[in-house]
Amino acid sequence: MLIVFVGLVLAYPASVMALQSRYGELVYERRELLLEFNRKLRLSKNMKRVIKTKKIVSVEDEVTAKTNLIIDRVQVILNMFPADDMQLKIMLLPNKKGVAAFYRKQYGKDVDYCAYYSFSLKTVYISVRDTRLQLLAHEIGHAVVDHYFDARPPHAIHEMMAVFTEQHIGD
Repeated sequence: MLIVFVGLVLAYPASVMALQSRYGELVYERRELLLEFNRKLRLSKNMKRVIKTKKIVSVEDEVTAKTNLIIDRVQVILNMFPADDMQLKIMLLPNKKGVAAFYRKQYGKDVDYCAYYSFSLKTVYISVRDTRLQLLAHEIGHAVVDHYFDARPPHAIHEMMAVFTEQHIGD
């Protein structure tokens, strides 16, 4: 079933759902994934206060508000505000096996990642089972850095910035 999902997402069939946001879209196969993602994406107290000011009537509204806020916060943490109207995709996958399947399809390598950012596709792939604020912030950190610089920094610098983001997202 997962392999079918891998093929389906690339073609955007009717069975795959997407939430549009200021920064792109969040793509998922089943509403249950969205519900679990929302439940696991626990915000800091300061971030919760900001979310309470938003008009939220559905889980979709809440997830969109949370992801927009996280992306905004990552940009502030890194003091990087991409001028290209950053657009990215966040793919919700059930677990690490789903993340590994996408990675294998893109790069031909087997990995045991909970999440990764694809520079070529401008997409964050994340295991819903392993979702947490710091993990998503780390991958979004990669996306912000990627969109900010015309020439991509060395991998070690990229990773340091993503780790810095992960460490400070809850402040």
